[in-house]
Amino acid sequence: MKVCVIGLGYIGFPTACLMARAGHNVVGVDISEERVNNINNGSFLLNEPGFKELFDSAKKNIVAKMNPEKADVFVICVPTPLKNKTPDNSYVESAANAIAPLVEKENLVILESTVMPKATHESIGKIIENKTSLKADTDFYLAHCPERAFPGNLIFELVNNDRIIGSDTEKGKEITKELYSSFCKGNLLLTGTVTAEVAKLSENTFRSVNIAFANELALLSEKLGINVEEVISLANKHPRVNIHTPGAGVGGHCIPVDPYFLVHGQNAPLVKTALEINESMPKHTIALLKNALHSAGKNIEGAKVVLLGAAYKPDVDDARESPTEKLVEILVSYKSNVVVHDPLVKRFAYPVVSDIGSAVDGADAIIISTAHSEYKKIDWNRISKKMNVKPVIVDGRNLLSSAPPEFIYKSIGNPVQ
Repeated sequence: MKVCVIGLGYIGFPTACLMARAGHNVVGVDISEERVNNINNGSFLLNEPGFKELFDSAKKNIVAKMNPEKADVFVICVPTPLKNKTPDNSYVESAANAIAPLVEKENLVILESTVMPKATHESIGKIIENKTSLKADTDFYLAHCPERAFPGNLIFELVNNDRIIGSDTEKGKEITKELYSSFCKGNLLLTGTVTAEVAKLSENTFRSVNIAFANELALLSEKLGINVEEVISLANKHPRVNIHTPGAGVGGHCIPVDPYFLVHGQNAPLVKTALEINESMPKHTIALLKNALHSAGKNIEGAKVVLLGAAYKPDVDDARESPTEKLVEILVSYKSNVVVHDPLVKRFAYPVVSDIGSAVDGADAIIISTAHSEYKKIDWNRISKKMNVKPVIVDGRNLLSSAPPEFIYKSIGNPVQ
């Protein structure tokens, strides 16, 4: 097949490469001229295991351009961010407008981007219908095939995970399955478009609600004077219980975002409450910091606070929707002197330093905001000697197995000083 992939980002580019490696003739489209040029000269590579080998095996069948062209299949992989906690469908609509003049009878249009229920038809189908004489699901076919991929293991999961194929016609399902079976080894699960949209949103909303329950248990444990990690560990011994992990906040491009797509315009009080709990955790973390600093005879105003970790999850360089950004905002509002350290992240909303020694020099407090493996190996005695007297640690990820004796220590869901 000839495939035109719109959006060459973290999902679109490897997806285009997988299709090209499978033998399809792929045109990748992106609005960034720099990215298009870098792809064509081979210098744009994702920091993912196996990606270079994938690109090397795919590049003879893929070319990047700034404008779409006619194809058998159009695949839309563009961002769907939130703006003021409201889903922004503008990138999807722009992509639909760009391909509409090119869509012909029997073509297939696939949406991989995460969207609100019914958006496949309302944001893509209707735009193409309005710009052509074609009728969706009669003259051309629509499908929603949401990605399921994990940063740090992206290529493996794009190939091996089960995939949902949502289309409202048998022909649409047939063509989509033929395309995805050429590079996917997981099961291909056939359903309708709206069911596929809601299933995708439900996956990450489930995790959001579960994390919110863990966070609520942490807050209760602090009040009751018990350790939330022990509570969760014991509860999870039950064969049908799997409580997630509490922490200083939820990050990433899925868990803090997808629930808003599910609840937008809907009455979903449980999901909305879960979002509120998770979004309150950076503020609670700073409350723990203020308490610890007070115990040290210090104020948060003017204190030097080091945030260990800008990434939204351990051992990746991805800082999208990282709760560290919210922690920095709160600290800046208190006029704290804030330093962010991360061994991996290069792009963040605030400056990031890579040398932990210089970061903690003269600091009053440390907040562990990301559970990087590197932070488990820290010599806390050495670090304490570089900090001011009565140093503080707030462990926002319960990373440390015990409180370093040199520090005043607080952690999420743990009353131990």
